[in-house]
Amino acid sequence: MHKGRARKFRLSTVLRVRKRQEELRAQALAETQATVRKTEHRRAELVGLQRIMLTNADALTRENFDAADVRRYFQYERYLSRCVVDTDAQLAELAEAAEDRRAELEDAVQKKKVIDRLKERHREAVAADDRYWEQRTNDEIASGRAYLARRKDHL
Repeated sequence: MHKGRARKFRLSTVLRVRKRQEELRAQALAETQATVRKTEHRRAELVGLQRIMLTNADALTRENFDAADVRRYFQYERYLSRCVVDTDAQLAELAEAAEDRRAELEDAVQKKKVIDRLKERHREAVAADDRYWEQRTNDEIASGRAYLARRKDHL
């Protein structure tokens, strides 16, 4: 072809790796967010169950005061309360993990964008090189035709 720019983008493998890294980071973030949603849903269920238990225990104390039943209700409510506290701690850890995953994803996106910009610059340079060689070829053809026309006129 021409003695111009290299036609192939040398960093295409790096770009593929960066895209794959971005995909993996996005997937990890999505999985973490899904776990957060499940944990939040579990917490809401525990709090709802806790309210039901307290309401039932209250009704039981008003209707038929059986100390053993009331004690079991309140023990179960304390168990649910500990579960809510554990779930809150898990949610805090997951929120931190999600933020870490988000930062990793942003970093991967930035790294990919750098290579994308380099690829675009390469594409523009190749296009400019193509235009240069096309113009040079057209100029040579035009000067050759002009030379032949002058020679023909002089003969």
